[in-house]
Amino acid sequence: RPKPERDDPYTLVKNEGLALRGTMIYGQGFVLTPEEKNELCSRNQKNSTMIFPYLGGKEVNESPTQTHSRYVINFRSLPLAEAERWPQLLKIVRDKVKPERDQLGGYSVADGRRTNWWRFGTVTPALDAAVEQLSSCLVTAIISKHLIFSFQPSDRVFSHKLYVFPSDRFTVFAVLQSRIHEPWVLLLTSTMKTDINYSASDCFGTFPFANSDPRVVIPTVESAGKAFYEARARFMLDTDQGLTKTYNA
Repeated sequence: RPKPERDDPYTLVKNEGLALRGTMIYGQGFVLTPEEKNELCSRNQKNSTMIFPYLGGKEVNESPTQTHSRYVINFRSLPLAEAERWPQLLKIVRDKVKPERDQLGGYSVADGRRTNWWRFGTVTPALDAAVEQLSSCLVTAIISKHLIFSFQPSDRVFSHKLYVFPSDRFTVFAVLQSRIHEPWVLLLTSTMKTDINYSASDCFGTFPFANSDPRVVIPTVESAGKAFYEARARFMLDTDQGLTKTYNA
């Protein structure tokens, strides 16, 4: 409502580290189709240890099952000498990624990406550590028509088009998907044309949960969130439509 400007909200210490941006791979040469992945694994089963499902905002919002449709070669933080233990995968990256990296300008970030051409453009050890002990975690597309949160298996590479919340609790999901969090986001976020451009620092880092620790489970909220999530998933399967079309309706 029209009224005098208020101070910006404070960042809450208990929210730190609970919303992490996905990985910028910086090279489409890392990406594989399911057919390419299957061929590489059939040639050498060892290749499967460095190939991971790859998930972006489009799959999360458009697929009724939110299933990934791509894979990605991921050498993580391995030195080149170690990556050479997977010669078939390294050849793909050397042929498809390295030439692009070699053309990067001379600023410091580009220097690192040129030098470490077999690694992703951003390495995300904090994200990897945060989801390591979880079987699933929450994600949301950064650019989206609607504010939508959903669970994903944690054993995949999340693109930089996603924010990842290292929690498998329905309490967190229910609060973030609620009509309490949504107007907070719409007040504080920027937009991309008419879409929400979710900023974790502005929208999540400042958002006050019912308990000071967002990870605390509230039994009634947990059960309500679970019931809602399962009903939404069934609806998407029954109607064969993804999250965006579901929320359009």
